[in-house]
Amino acid sequence: MKKLSPGQKKYLLKKSNDIIAIRTKRNASANRERSKKRGYFILTGPEHLSLVKSDPRKKLVSFVKSLRRLILNGKVNIWIDFSHTEKAVADGMIYLYAEISQLRKRFPYIDIRSTAPTDKVVAQVFKKIGFSSLIKCSIPRGPEEKRKDVYSWLSAYGENVSGENCGNILSRYEGRIARSLSIELYKGMSEAMTNANQHAY
Repeated sequence: MKKLSPGQKKYLLKKSNDIIAIRTKRNASANRERSKKRGYFILTGPEHLSLVKSDPRKKLVSFVKSLRRLILNGKVNIWIDFSHTEKAVADGMIYLYAEISQLRKRFPYIDIRSTAPTDKVVAQVFKKIGFSSLIKCSIPRGPEEKRKDVYSWLSAYGENVSGENCGNILSRYEGRIARSLSIELYKGMSEAMTNANQHAY
């Protein structure tokens, strides 16, 4: 076996210490994460939050049913792991937001927390529409919040179906969009509000 020079020994010792330091840091981080989740039932979130295609829709609906079932069976501390969620589409996001909001209203004693999506764009969408607050998920601001597919997300909720509400929203864009477009948007928004009021449960 070839004898190592003092320089080589020093280099290898430094490398092994670096590896140990990295592993220690990772273990400490993993332990902190585990201790946060202690006492919580962990539920893994879907990869795609979408209702358009059959497979993602089945998985999202199944996820919501599982969440509801856990609560009805007495699980009051639930941790949702969204770390594998890599896509959020408006229809799926609205559905999930509405379902969790309703569960929180119906069962105010439940504690739902979550792990942020690893996908930075999805994480910033969660933050932008206030979903991260609903699921007690800490997401720092990031450069992705300035992307068009993030800052264009807006959310609103309420129980009052009134055309006046549409007017309040559209007044912010007065002079910036054509009058004909404003009229069409008004029609679309008021019809959507009426449909939601009539068909939501």
